[in-house]
Amino acid sequence: MWDWWTDAASARLAPGAPVILILTRLHHDDLAGRLTDRDKDVGWRMLNIPAQADHNPDKGVRPRSTGRLHPPGPTGRARWR
Repeated sequence: MWDWWTDAASARLAPGAPVILILTRLHHDDLAGRLTDRDKDVGWRMLNIPAQADHNPDKGVRPRSTGRLHPPGPTGRARWR
């Protein structure tokens, strides 16, 4: 993935073009991790939506009670089993 980003995708971006990455973090050295570590001066903005609420809602994330799954409802719990 990193080779694809550096060799193909980023080379085709116009200067100042927005980049939106939607992914699941599987490793600290994945594409999102490398981009945020390598390009600190770019000012990446990250939106983290955890599958199970285990975060502090005071940090600006839409509050869900701890342990609540995303998406809510009976299909949400079945999806994460």
